[in-house]
Amino acid sequence: RNAINERLSKVMEEARAGPPSIFSLIKEQLRNEIVTQSQALPGRADKIEISKHHFILHTPMEGPWPDGMKVVVLANGCFWGSEKGLWRLPGGGVFSTAVGFAAGYTPNPSYNEACSGSTGSTEAVQVVYDPCKISLADLLRWFWESHDPTQGMGQGAAYTSSRWSSGV
Repeated sequence: RNAINERLSKVMEEARAGPPSIFSLIKEQLRNEIVTQSQALPGRADKIEISKHHFILHTPMEGPWPDGMKVVVLANGCFWGSEKGLWRLPGGGVFSTAVGFAAGYTPNPSYNEACSGSTGSTEAVQVVYDPCKISLADLLRWFWESHDPTQGMGQGAAYTSSRWSSGV
C-alpha cells in the first residue's frame, strides 16, 4: 500500500509539473537506443516467402502493379492494425497492402528478429493505391491522424513512425 501511495504521489507531482517539454521527449527517445549496423542481427539473403494474393483484398501482394497505381510505405506502429485501417478508407482507392519491415540493417528479418529491436527495422505497410480514387494527401492525413509520432519508442524500436514514397 505504501508503494502505491509513493507512486501516486510521483504521478501527481509529474502532473502538476505540466506536459513534458520537447527536450524531455527527445531525451526519452535517446534513452531507447537504436541498434547500430555492427550490432544488428545478420538476417538472411533469401526473401521470406509470402502469399501471391492478399487474403482479404484478393489482389496481388507484389508488383508489377496495374498502370497508374502508386506505392507508399507507411510505418505508424503495429502494422496489422495499420493495414486494417487502410482497408477501411472510403472510395476503394487502396488496391493492395502488404505488411513487413522497412529500413534497418538486417536483410529479410523475421517477425521475432524485428521485434527484438536488434535489426533497426520498423513495422510498415506497403500501400498500393489508385490516385484517381484516393490521394496521397488523404493517405497521409489518415497516417498522421491514426497514431502519435511523439510516442518515440515506447513500444520498442520496431514501432517508430516513418513514411516512404515512390513515383509521387
